Amino acid sequence: MKIKRLALPTAVLAGVALILAVCPGCGGAAGFEAWIPLLPQKLGGLEASGPPEGMTMVMDGETWSSLHQIYNDHETRTVEVTVIYGSGAPEIQSFRTLPRAPVEDAVSSIRPVEISGYKGLLHRQKNGNIGTLMLPLGPVMLIVIEAEPVGADTALTDIARELPLDRLAALE
Repeated sequence: MKIKRLALPTAVLAGVALILAVCPGCGGAAGFEAWIPLLPQKLGGLEASGPPEGMTMVMDGETWSSLHQIYNDHETRTVEVTVIYGSGAPEIQSFRTLPRAPVEDAVSSIRPVEISGYKGLLHRQKNGNIGTLMLPLGPVMLIVIEAEPVGADTALTDIARELPLDRLAALE
C-alpha cells in the first residue's frame, strides 16, 4: 500500500516525492549516510520494507539531503519516515511558512505538538485514515512521518517517540 499524500502538506512533501522519483538511488557526501544506522528496523510494530533510499541534491548553490524509509505489514498499515536536512530543502522552506496555531477545515486539521522537546505540526484528515507529523529537529533538519491508517493522534506521536530524535538532531 502506498500512502496517499494529504492536501495541505503537499507543498511540504512534494520536493521529496519529486526528487525520489527522478533520482531514487542518488547519493552524496552530505549527510544521509550517517542517518541510515539510526533508522530502526521496526517502527510502530511494522518491519522496514527494504533498505532506505537516500540522496543529496545540489541546486542553485544550495545542498540538501534526504533519507526515506517505508515500514509496513504488507497488507493494510504503512508508515513512511523521511529525514530532510539543509536550509535549501524545499520541504524545510515550506514548513517554515505553515501556521503554528491550530487550523481546521472541512477535510483536515493541523495542530502543534511537542515530542521529546521538539515542536512540530500534526496534520490529520478528518476521516482519520491518513496522518502526517512534521517535526523539526533544528533550523535545517526536518523529520516527516506519514501513516495510513491512523486512529488516534497519539499513533503518530508514539511512532515519533520510537525514533532516536536526539541522536538524529546531534548529526545536524
